[in-house]
Amino acid sequence: MKATILIVGEGKEKYLNKTIKSCLNQTYKNYEIILIFSYLNNLKFLKNNFKSKVRYLKVSKQLNPLRDQFFKIKQGLKCSKGDFIFLLDGDDEFKKNKLKEIISLKNKNH
Repeated sequence: MKATILIVGEGKEKYLNKTIKSCLNQTYKNYEIILIFSYLNNLKFLKNNFKSKVRYLKVSKQLNPLRDQFFKIKQGLKCSKGDFIFLLDGDDEFKKNKLKEIISLKNKNH
């Protein structure tokens, strides 16, 4: 089963490096990372640092902040390929076994 990690990165540039690294350090390996944004100051740095490990999805900015967040998530969902969806803000981090534990819980209950 594939997992998708959607990261909304708007305004969280100084944390994104750590956030993405925490996703890449997962013990569960069948996942994709999609970083959704309207504008990032450090986009070039992130692309150089993470090359093909992250998909970058640039979307138009919405005026209302709450609507903007939901709009970005909706756009990310449209292009995700995962059976499981994990949402992160650009300043969050995952523990190393997060995907593995959640997916194994789901599989255990079915």
